[in-house]
Amino acid sequence: MKVHLSGVLLLGSIAFMHAQYDKNVGINIPTPTATLHLKGKGSDNTTQSLKIENSVGTNLLTVNDDGTASGSVLAGLGGGSNGKNALVRTTQESAGSNCANGGIKVETGLDTNGNGTLDASEITDTRYVCNGSNGQGLSNGSAGGQVYLTSATSPYSVQAPKTMTGDISITDNGATTIAASAVTTAKLANQSVTVGKISATGTPGSSTFLRGDGSWAAAGGSGGGSSAIPFKKITMTTGNNNYTVTTADLGGILLFDWAAIQGNNTGTINLTLPSPATAGSGVKFKISYTSFQGGTNWACNARTPSGSMYAGNSVAPANTYISVYFTSEFFCDGTNWYEIPES
Repeated sequence: MKVHLSGVLLLGSIAFMHAQYDKNVGINIPTPTATLHLKGKGSDNTTQSLKIENSVGTNLLTVNDDGTASGSVLAGLGGGSNGKNALVRTTQESAGSNCANGGIKVETGLDTNGNGTLDASEITDTRYVCNGSNGQGLSNGSAGGQVYLTSATSPYSVQAPKTMTGDISITDNGATTIAASAVTTAKLANQSVTVGKISATGTPGSSTFLRGDGSWAAAGGSGGGSSAIPFKKITMTTGNNNYTVTTADLGGILLFDWAAIQGNNTGTINLTLPSPATAGSGVKFKISYTSFQGGTNWACNARTPSGSMYAGNSVAPANTYISVYFTSEFFCDGTNWYEIPES
């Protein structure tokens, strides 16, 4: 049997059931999951899940089982005309009352005339996006090669450029220089200076040692604790015999041979000694004279940068062959040279 319910009866029944049961109501479904749960009997437009008519049978709303719908209610919901497009226009805003540091002006409105351009008459709202205030920036320096340093306390802001001082300086092209006399002994690690860094004459090696005069000398002698003493023989001639004492002569013996000067001829020895500062304190050497014949005039003059330290003259008896070994020692205290006759 087919049952037809009017819209009023159906809604009244729904209200009654809600008031009576306060539960979900289902039509054609045993377990409804909504307040009103309708289930159609098909899946196409030949069967309907819902149909509402007025008192004269006019179709107000019909929902088919395939999801399509019809009725005067839907006709009243017919589509309207297209709306107006919203437009936005942005322009640069100069510094002024709107933006202290300038910014961007944003204008919006509806394109009422449909020309695609936001005309002045269409602007309905104006806003500004302003730039922030200027930062502190960096100050100029007062000379080339200066560096920027932060302050010692928080927030450790950048200070005015400063010139580097102390042992290291820097130029405006980034080159660094170590100041003269900046690398002192106190700044050197122990055993950090290699032999190649020592300024000295001669050749360092396993058989040489570094002398106080800044030269590498051969270690002389072997066994018994003896060592070789630098020795040099100089042949004298008549007249002035000039000789410059070198640092290699220091600590040794200079032997002046008078054998070639005979008769009443005269031979003079003129010594030029190293500067006391170069020789160093405590350095000494010896000079000796060999035999000569009687009647020979001889003299010794030791000359230093501070003047003559010693001058002696003697004449041997005529026609007498004298065999003399006269020795003098010269000693330096780092400031002056001194001659100490030994015999």
